[in-house]
Amino acid sequence: MVILAAAGEDHVDLIAPRAQAAVLGKLRMYAIGRKVEFSDPWSVSGHDGTADMAEAVMLPDGRALRLDEQPTDTDPVQVQNWRIADLCLPLPWLNEHSSGRFLPQFLGLETAGGLSYRKGCFPGQEVIARLHYLGKVKHRLTGFVLEPAGGEVKLESGQLLATASDQSIDLLDSVNINQRWIGLAVCPAKLSDGEPIEYHGPGGPLSGQVTDPKGLCYYRNINND
Repeated sequence: MVILAAAGEDHVDLIAPRAQAAVLGKLRMYAIGRKVEFSDPWSVSGHDGTADMAEAVMLPDGRALRLDEQPTDTDPVQVQNWRIADLCLPLPWLNEHSSGRFLPQFLGLETAGGLSYRKGCFPGQEVIARLHYLGKVKHRLTGFVLEPAGGEVKLESGQLLATASDQSIDLLDSVNINQRWIGLAVCPAKLSDGEPIEYHGPGGPLSGQVTDPKGLCYYRNINND
């Protein structure tokens, strides 16, 4: 799973998709020799980083996430732009369809500083460390853009995209903007930016290309008609 964390004096704030709340509870079994208690889940509010962020989880682009006991009202346009900003980082949130399917290197977490090889043992450490020191990463995180071709298409995590050479690309997250889909996926490492891809599924087909996730920032503040 992918989580964000911030350490306080006597606690650690953990932020993960609501769909993975049950997985967080399993972390208790790894608290060897320590007393660990989990509070009930809180809501999360997003901020631009200009407010008092003493108790917030900071993101590399200046945004911040903070736990709030009461949910706040959300503007759909702001939520969409926030999700696109996550795609641009890139921040590959996982859900029940994608959790546990990929090594962290495939999700770009090593490049983003989300892996440590000096903090003791953790589940899967041997495989992850072996890939870091001895192996070659065969998959990577990429962005993608798919153009509409008629019909009502709904892309969801776990669906597959395909290249012209019939290589599969695993979809992680996507946002729809005026029937155009942008998002993050796990693709073969040898696949180059600009490579044509297609989606064949309910409501399809769609066609487009893989792209550097930073290129997805172009779509921020483009509202759906």
